[in-house]
Amino acid sequence: MRFTKEKEEKFSSQHEILEQNSKKIANSNIEQAYVIFPYNQKNLWIPDDKFWLEIKEGMMGNKGFLICSPNALVAARPKIDDSRYLITVNEMVLNYWQEIREYLENNLRIQSIIFISTDINLKRIWRDFNIVYGKEEGKIKVKEKVIVVPSSFWKTIYKIREAIVFNLPIWLYKLLGERR
Repeated sequence: MRFTKEKEEKFSSQHEILEQNSKKIANSNIEQAYVIFPYNQKNLWIPDDKFWLEIKEGMMGNKGFLICSPNALVAARPKIDDSRYLITVNEMVLNYWQEIREYLENNLRIQSIIFISTDINLKRIWRDFNIVYGKEEGKIKVKEKVIVVPSSFWKTIYKIREAIVFNLPIWLYKLLGERR
């Protein structure tokens, strides 16, 4: 593959972020990873101060760590200490899980994953998790926290989009994700 200057800089930047994130999670004393999935779907759900407080105090405690995508944070950055979360490079759910798996393999103390998602894309999240983790799923506990988004025109549109994406053949889904 031939790299343009722009592609080379982007690749170098992503590699640096991946390396920094790996070090951050490997050197932390955590047992649970909280994973937020991309939400910025026409701003149907934006994490507010109440949500961040719940994450920080109620859910994460001292042994939790937050992983989120850049898209999940377009409108709201975590109100959590920088050492307690990382921002991924990938957005697509399948690639997102693959990146998260690499991070979690750097810290064997992690015993569970709690993913936080709206009620729009649960099936795809679980499908992609199973593709990435396969039979290894039993080694780590996985739970979900679902945020119910009120009915609206845009929620209906995104649910239809998710149904289409969910029903794509895996090879096509992976190909589209690579080209995104």
